[in-house]
Amino acid sequence: MKYISTRNKDKVVSSSKAIIQGLAEDGGLYTPQTLNQKVDLS
Repeated sequence: MKYISTRNKDKVVSSSKAIIQGLAEDGGLYTPQTLNQKVDLS
């Protein structure tokens, strides 16, 4: 899975780098680039 910064969506990193680094270099939070799993809220 790839992760992007909340402040710069063009900066893509691997899950291992996002976990080890914690925060993005620009001070943003890492979030998954895509969400593949749909959640049924009913």
